[in-house]
Amino acid sequence: MTFQVAKPAILLLLLSWSMLVPRGALAADAETRPEDDPLVYTGPAQAADEVWLVNTREIKKASVQDPGLSLRRSTATAGWKEATIEPLAAKPDDALRTVIYVHGYDFDADKAERVGWAMYHRLREQLPAAQRLRFVVWSWPATSLKYRYLRDLRDKARRTKLEAFFLAWMLSRVDVDAVIGSALGCRAVTGALHLLAGDAPSLNTVVTADARRQKLRVVLISPAIDDDWLLPGAYHGKALSQVSHLLSVNNLADPTLANYAAIATKQNAAAMGLSGLATPNKLGEAASRLDQVDVSELIGKHHGVENYLRSAAIVERLASFIFGPLPAN
Repeated sequence: MTFQVAKPAILLLLLSWSMLVPRGALAADAETRPEDDPLVYTGPAQAADEVWLVNTREIKKASVQDPGLSLRRSTATAGWKEATIEPLAAKPDDALRTVIYVHGYDFDADKAERVGWAMYHRLREQLPAAQRLRFVVWSWPATSLKYRYLRDLRDKARRTKLEAFFLAWMLSRVDVDAVIGSALGCRAVTGALHLLAGDAPSLNTVVTADARRQKLRVVLISPAIDDDWLLPGAYHGKALSQVSHLLSVNNLADPTLANYAAIATKQNAAAMGLSGLATPNKLGEAASRLDQVDVSELIGKHHGVENYLRSAAIVERLASFIFGPLPAN
């Protein structure tokens, strides 16, 4: 993947970097947030639910046979405990829904867990008591290096190609109902879907589509992907073939995505999370599986996923999409 920045924009990007990469967003918000802020509480899970953590932070390269994912499962009495993929891959009963969440840039391990717990609890609040939820937090090496922002952001963008393989590997082995990606993490999600369709241009391996057990519901929150990647023949052009429906939650006022040129794969490309997929009419029949919504009136000039979780209207929309009837085609 090649990243290009238009030369006239370089100075602007450097001068405005404090806006491009929010610093300590969770900590800064703590002074004004209410006591019942969903980002405060971290566990445990409801008794009938499962919360898992998949950690790829120490993995440097892909292995087709076994990528060496680190798995932990939260228990109500003992906190996180080491686990293997076998119980996660076991066929769930009809009452259990499995959701994977992949975070974005500037997440260390602690923040990945905290926001993952917040995502779990916010979705859990929308579900009937009888609905069981298996929630998987995908923690990948996205900690920002403050002293070299542009280089680091591009490094993390490249890392999402490897995360896409790891995620595709898991999706081919575990019954998953839905995947949620936010910001840069969306690249891993759409990349994994593209790989599941049988194309692996950068990994020299193929995860076959018939290994998938079901089509996925997919949510992309402020997706930091080029706005044409999901079009036929484009970089992740096969991704939509693996989804039953995809919801892209965009924010036209997002100041971070407005500076997307820093990690765009081609000059002048815009982020899908800013104004949506370019020329969706080119999707053909796949257009019926794509839903896009602009939430700028709710989020304003903010980027972090924590802002989306604090919006009751957005959380309700997410839960309805993931767990309710699919939108009519």
